[in-house]
Amino acid sequence: MNILLWTGGFWPAIGGIETHSMTLIRGLKKNGHNVTVVTDWSDKTWPTHESVFGSDVFRFPFKVGLDKLTEFAEMQRNIYKVMQNVPVDLIHANQGCNNHLFSFRLLQKRLSVPLVLTTHGLLGDQLLAYKETIHGAAWIACVSDYILQNSIQCMPHTHAYSSCIHNGIEIPVVMPAQLPVNPPVILCLGRLTEEKGYDLAVKSFAMLKNRHPQVKFVIAGEGRDRRKIMSLMRKLKLNDDIYFTGQLTVEQSIEWINRATMVVVPSRYESFGLVAVEAAMMARPVIACSVGGLQEIVIEGKTGLLAEPENPAALFQCMKYLIEHHDEAIAMGQAARARAISYFSVDRMITQYEAVYKRVLTGGYHG
Repeated sequence: MNILLWTGGFWPAIGGIETHSMTLIRGLKKNGHNVTVVTDWSDKTWPTHESVFGSDVFRFPFKVGLDKLTEFAEMQRNIYKVMQNVPVDLIHANQGCNNHLFSFRLLQKRLSVPLVLTTHGLLGDQLLAYKETIHGAAWIACVSDYILQNSIQCMPHTHAYSSCIHNGIEIPVVMPAQLPVNPPVILCLGRLTEEKGYDLAVKSFAMLKNRHPQVKFVIAGEGRDRRKIMSLMRKLKLNDDIYFTGQLTVEQSIEWINRATMVVVPSRYESFGLVAVEAAMMARPVIACSVGGLQEIVIEGKTGLLAEPENPAALFQCMKYLIEHHDEAIAMGQAARARAISYFSVDRMITQYEAVYKRVLTGGYHG
């Protein structure tokens, strides 16, 4: 099967859509499919054409606005020129910026092939921008039931041609280490932005430090809110108690997860919650705020603990409980790994996408 993966974000950029795209092409290539990638040329130091895992990757300046019609038309002509020599049976597109969605819809109409759309976020204010794209999709795959229900609520007719396909990740080759207990290590991992809730975690750390002064706290990642978080740390006198790792590779992230006693995901919003799955794969109990797709990953009392959103005291109580009930923390971590392997593996995700591809190519689809 010849698949054109159209995605706003792609390696070497880092994020949920970028990780999903890389995982998808590796899994599809492994199963014998041909995958061509079209993505945004957001960093001019990146090549406009390269091969990644044996797939051609073409980058175009999607951020050229429709108000610059001459530049947009030139970009579109360049896309058509490249695609003339690329066999395409279907387009698989990741939800992203409006400009690139409009661009690939023009290409889809030109190629007359079905479109599979993966939605990674709530429609909400973007409904008008996505409405025409969603109408033109043969199938809509949502990364969580949370996103699926939102899609159906916003556009009820999509119920007939949409489903949930959870993101999958590779099972790490590194075996899980024992949960450290002396001292316990608490890890937060991801982009340092407001929606990720690191301020909530820092406040809960301050409460826990008074009760368990031996605990080590680690924040792994980078982002625009780092200064705000460090200012809050100074205010709470935690300067020497929280270690920042900076930006990590996937391999380094796994290493830090494997050093943790638990992983805390204090997000205000998550369409899915990839970090929670990564932690579960390494047999770490996860403490998460009960928002969005996180509630489909963390099973309360079995694979981790769910805390009330926007409530540092609730996060504190969860961390305190796992520190003081080490055997339960171990059991939750083991249960989390077993469930992650069963429900969130790459093989499961690829099998589900292949079923969708076959369905749309045999005419069993909307439009």
